[in-house]
Amino acid sequence: MKPIKHISIVIVGIIFISASFLKAQDIINPGPNFWTVPDAGMYFGGYDLPQIPADFFGPGSDPFEGQVYLEGGALDPLPFPDFDVLIERTTTGNVPPPYPAGASIDVEMIELKLVSTEPITVTYSGGTTTEEWHVEVGLSVSPYPTGNMDVIKEYPDGGVFSYMPLKVQPLFTFTLTTNPSEKRTFDTGLESILPLEYYSGVNDYPWEHSPIGDDLNPTADYPLPMSTESMECTLDLLPYLLRQDNFWVKVTPDGQVMAGGGTGVPPAIWYYYPNTDWWNIWFYDHPFDPVRYKEINIIFDLGKLDPELPSEFLMVVNWSSQWWSQIDPPPFGPPVPPLYPEEEELYVYRSDTLIYLDNDEFPVTPQFFSLDPYFIYEYNPEWVSIDIRGFNFEIPIYEDPPAPPVMSGTITHECILPEDPIDAEYGDAPEHAPNIAYIDGTNGNFPTCIDNDWYFIRHGWPSTLFFGPMADAESDGNHGNCPNWWQNQYDLDECFQDGDAGLIKPMSFTITSDGAGDHYTPCPQGQADTILQEPCQTAVWGQDINIHVSTAGGGPAIVNVLFDWNHDGQWKGSSDCSGTPAPEHVLINFPIPANFNGPLSALGPPNFLVGPDEGYFWARFSIMEQPVPVDWDGHGQFADGETEDYLLYVQKQADKIPLGNWPIIIAVGLIALVTILAIKRRLASA
Repeated sequence: MKPIKHISIVIVGIIFISASFLKAQDIINPGPNFWTVPDAGMYFGGYDLPQIPADFFGPGSDPFEGQVYLEGGALDPLPFPDFDVLIERTTTGNVPPPYPAGASIDVEMIELKLVSTEPITVTYSGGTTTEEWHVEVGLSVSPYPTGNMDVIKEYPDGGVFSYMPLKVQPLFTFTLTTNPSEKRTFDTGLESILPLEYYSGVNDYPWEHSPIGDDLNPTADYPLPMSTESMECTLDLLPYLLRQDNFWVKVTPDGQVMAGGGTGVPPAIWYYYPNTDWWNIWFYDHPFDPVRYKEINIIFDLGKLDPELPSEFLMVVNWSSQWWSQIDPPPFGPPVPPLYPEEEELYVYRSDTLIYLDNDEFPVTPQFFSLDPYFIYEYNPEWVSIDIRGFNFEIPIYEDPPAPPVMSGTITHECILPEDPIDAEYGDAPEHAPNIAYIDGTNGNFPTCIDNDWYFIRHGWPSTLFFGPMADAESDGNHGNCPNWWQNQYDLDECFQDGDAGLIKPMSFTITSDGAGDHYTPCPQGQADTILQEPCQTAVWGQDINIHVSTAGGGPAIVNVLFDWNHDGQWKGSSDCSGTPAPEHVLINFPIPANFNGPLSALGPPNFLVGPDEGYFWARFSIMEQPVPVDWDGHGQFADGETEDYLLYVQKQADKIPLGNWPIIIAVGLIALVTILAIKRRLASA
């Protein structure tokens, strides 16, 4: 269904994140926070850390004093290759309303790995010779020192926090660059050196609860700067948004779930979706984020429930769509049944098959499986799930009292911030003042630029679904020129038949500026007298409007079209044509088959009513792999497709004589004709 990249990996270790099943209210429970470290530094020989003593690196080595430049070194075990720091909240924070409410929570750093970005230079015999040593920073073997997190809850679901202080007892490992077997360790705890005390450089770093527990999730996409009071040791922390959940299930020979559960959304049960014949169990991830993406790893044991009967097994992952997270007011929980088929299509997205086993390859006794990572690149969803089909199998739960039961299925899901801007396909209609949509001064508020929270449109690259002969990648809307349209910067991507645009008819226009002001100007390749239709008339596909569509490289697809009939600089609602509404969402989730290449009119899209006004109107044509809500406003993040925006023209033709006046006109004409004939006869007889 969705073009997703996969990378092979074997999971060799697990870190467990427990889930509370209480709705976030007045407390913050103990729990972990994972971080990455884009930048850090430590100074030996100053206020925080002493010199490395003489002869430490070898006989004759001088005392070392100087700066060590560091970054995160990626802690093991897999599948979490990117987190560098684990800080545990060890006490409960009480934050009842009224808000703001504050609390101090004890914290301990329990995992750390930093590595030097460049080796340090060690001198011997007063500088006669030198050696270079790599540096790795972990934690001392001595007990973890306890620090404090100052938390303020500003509203029911979150607030801000700071570490005041975060205490770290480092262990340094030095490795000779020319001989990696030569190592030296310097444990500050064993050397009776006081822990480093890091303080937050800001006291308003944001956090949120999840809907299923009284936890605390840092949510910013920028680092939290930390430093000691002397500023000699620094540590930048960036949230590593990772969760882990567990699951188990028993499925009967007739395909029914007879037992199962997990650490997912309460109640932690398997739901059945009769529209699509899937069983699933949901897990909360993190808040919906259109900038981040998602990596999912799954491991489990699988075997036959009844060893004497045939078995079949199929697994996919699924996630809540962006539209589910943007319902107002927001729903509590994931999109569970009952759902109408169109609701399930809109709110529940599923991957391609991750694993399929028929009876010939099915293990009789439970066998371990590790799936390739699955990536959701278009956004980070709020909810993820395991979906299964088949019969006569179990993903077991192991029970050995008095030890607690162990569920053999594990899903880890990580919310990842891209390191670099993503090249993709964006829209072009104007957004942000002073970028006018129309020369009457109306500002454009169309969802185009990626700096506007989730209110923009983006299609993954490379695109296999597009308009015209091709789609091209860009870094932001208006061909990467966001947020600038002013002064002849309109339509930098599509105008009309420019080698990229797919519009066939009518002619499109742009806005240009000169010393005399702003003007509507025909795009260079078209004819200025080409109009869409008259106001409040039906626009006919193929006759009045058309666009070239291609799904030759993929598909199937969906096309949506919008018009700003009321000239308010956004796509929303409808206008009135003598009591008949003219919706701005003129083409709604129109299906395009796979391997199609031709004009949209050939597929018979429904014609639509033009709005009541004449003039120029911004239109958005979007092709994508997933449906959008009715009365869509033009925003969204999609795995595939393209969006093209055009300024089109609607004009009244010359006034026509009303049909009711024709009898009078005919009578007057007949009288005039008789009069003329009478005059001619008189003149002839004279």
